[in-house]
Amino acid sequence: MKLLIKNMKIDNYLWGCKRIQDELGKRSIDVSRETIRKVIQDYRKSGEIKPNYSWSRFLKAHWQSFYACDFFTVDTFRFKRFYVFFIIELKSRKIVHYNVTQNPNILFLRNQLSYFEELYPDSYLIHDNSGELKCFPYHEYEIEGVATTPYSPNLNAYAERFIRSVHQECLDWFIIFSEKQLRNILKSYMDYYNKFCPHQGINAIPEGNPPEISGKIIKTPILFGLHHHYYRAS
Repeated sequence: MKLLIKNMKIDNYLWGCKRIQDELGKRSIDVSRETIRKVIQDYRKSGEIKPNYSWSRFLKAHWQSFYACDFFTVDTFRFKRFYVFFIIELKSRKIVHYNVTQNPNILFLRNQLSYFEELYPDSYLIHDNSGELKCFPYHEYEIEGVATTPYSPNLNAYAERFIRSVHQECLDWFIIFSEKQLRNILKSYMDYYNKFCPHQGINAIPEGNPPEISGKIIKTPILFGLHHHYYRAS
């Protein structure tokens, strides 16, 4: 009985004790609301029932229109600093847009979000509260800006995780001498990340790449052999 109540609450997070009691009554199961409340409270204390509407559940309910953006920095051999702006689609983990600049000002952001707006109108864009992202006039575009609360990096976890990946899997292994070199390296990595890199959050298989079950396995070097793409010959 306790397990059934727990599963009903997990599957239907909007249901209260009265609604669960009525549903059980349809199956001729007579349980008081107080008993249901106590069972739910016990499972909450043990962590088996999460809060009714968590941030992750909220994001998954809006996968089709939610994106996140952020900046990360890259320093060259001669101590010149570049800023890389990117936008990631939460559902697929794809980087749908990125660009490089030395001046991450409002004009630069306007150009990037104008391009993004044309491709993905009526979207929600998660951003943190730092620099130009905080004061950007999102209301002037067909984009709804969603600011995270200060000192809460987990609320923009997908963007933060990508920044960690691009450094650990790519940029930390190169000495950058110029903007052109940086752009070439980023292009190679973005193509690899979007098309071939497995992502745990989407069952490890990149979107549009069904498992191959026959054929000789062939490898293709990525980023001068830093990574390899393995596939079966047709």
